[in-house]
Amino acid sequence: MAIRIIGGGSLGLLFAARLALAGKPAELVTRTEAQAQMIHENGVHLIAGTKTHPVHLPCVSASTAQAAQNSAPARETNPEWIFLMVKQQHIQDDLLSFIRASLSEKTSVLCFQNGIGHAERLLKAVPAERLYLAITTEAALRESSFIVRHTGKGTTLIGQPVPLCANQEPLFFLLRDLADAGFSAEMSKDINEKIWHKLLINSVINPLTAIFNVRNGQLLASPHRMRLMEKLFAEGASVARAEKINVSDQLWEQLLDVCRKTGDNISSMLGD
Repeated sequence: MAIRIIGGGSLGLLFAARLALAGKPAELVTRTEAQAQMIHENGVHLIAGTKTHPVHLPCVSASTAQAAQNSAPARETNPEWIFLMVKQQHIQDDLLSFIRASLSEKTSVLCFQNGIGHAERLLKAVPAERLYLAITTEAALRESSFIVRHTGKGTTLIGQPVPLCANQEPLFFLLRDLADAGFSAEMSKDINEKIWHKLLINSVINPLTAIFNVRNGQLLASPHRMRLMEKLFAEGASVARAEKINVSDQLWEQLLDVCRKTGDNISSMLGD
């Protein structure tokens, strides 16, 4: 099953490397020509524990891939799955056009973006029955343009934003390939709720760690920060409930647990 991964960030490198190591036909599309050239020369180096695994796989820049899409023979090699692993702000018209040109009748698109709103944008280019969303707790750190460290194993949930009675056989094959590559991946029938829950957790942790310039676990060390966390969570939960999303009291406990388990982590917003 051919998989095209768009995005050479930490998760893009992680999934590409692990799939290629498992013998799956994965290819990588990077934003810059410089990164594509580095990966072409060195491969992707996956650091897992104390071991480094160099792996070579096809890699091109987005501009090169877009130029290749204009040729008829390129359409014959369109993948069965596209993993979209860029940040939300990069999902613009040119990327949508590239994705649309990359689709065959059997191509599905799997999106790894946090937050909400990107599914509606992608439905302009991807048929609803072939659009999937994912949330993952896999943790990775990109140490250079071609070196990625797998810093924590997690679980990936995959589902459709618009529940349809579509043929789910391609998803079952994908879950098998991900398992072969060492990932824990499951199908979710309530992916929209799961995405909202992750959004609520991120909307509390990320801005406060950025404002106070602290790591995740340090939020719990201050009564003042804890009060702010409670207020942010209550505000976000009221918005979610207005959107008919179920928010239980357990989600607050889950948020605190995330802070504890990722205590030494620097949130993406603080990192930016």
